[in-house]
Amino acid sequence: MKTRTVCSAALLALLSTAALLPVGAAAAESATPVPAVGKGTITYEQGNEKPEVTPPGEEGPEIDGPDTPEDWNPLMIVGATTLDFDTQKIGTFTADQVYNAKDFTTTETASGDAVTMENFVKFRDIRGVKNHDYTVSAQMTKQFTAFDGTAYDEDLILKGASLAYSNASLVTTAANADNLPAVGSADTTLQTAFNLAPDSTTGSAAGDSVTVLSTKGQKGFGVFDIKFGELGTTSQESVKLTVPKSNQLTTNTYQGEITWTIAEIPAAPGA
Repeated sequence: MKTRTVCSAALLALLSTAALLPVGAAAAESATPVPAVGKGTITYEQGNEKPEVTPPGEEGPEIDGPDTPEDWNPLMIVGATTLDFDTQKIGTFTADQVYNAKDFTTTETASGDAVTMENFVKFRDIRGVKNHDYTVSAQMTKQFTAFDGTAYDEDLILKGASLAYSNASLVTTAANADNLPAVGSADTTLQTAFNLAPDSTTGSAAGDSVTVLSTKGQKGFGVFDIKFGELGTTSQESVKLTVPKSNQLTTNTYQGEITWTIAEIPAAPGA
């Protein structure tokens, strides 16, 4: 009995000492402190602000024209310059006549000062999507027809007249440079030269649409311009109007229509 009593007392003393230690003290000496994670959130919704027209590839100044559509969309053609082939003399021609479009001249909205630039078409894609897949196309939708400022005279048409564009380039502002698609890559093609012609049978009805730009991928967000030529060097020889010599000309202003469209490229099935 005496021996049992001593052993029990020793065991009781050991248990009492262990009870005084903090729970998990042995583990705490070697464990790494667990970090706490905080979170931050921000949510974007689709915007659709009024488009502003500026010279091609520039952030300003705002200019008066070309006209913009009344209905704004995140994916839209903002405007295309009016092509001015100047005043020409009527004569007896033995060859088709070719005329160069003048540079586009308008005024700054704020100051009213005149400003001159290349002919261009401006468009935007500000959709809140991952990939910006779209095409930009052009079509001669109305042949050059005598126009008095109010109405067309459909009996007086420059039958067979066609347009030739060249020296096209895709530009954007410096602030949007990181979103500029790489022309010539697998994802982006640009027709640097193309023709717009009327229906080949009638010479006056709308012609075929031409895909000028096609781009896919995460580039292509923002506002862009397709401009023709470089101001001061090639801009006044980059859009040409050819009028067949067979046309009987009258002392009128002739006006045609070129329709520019932008369209989303549908995603591939399963993409």
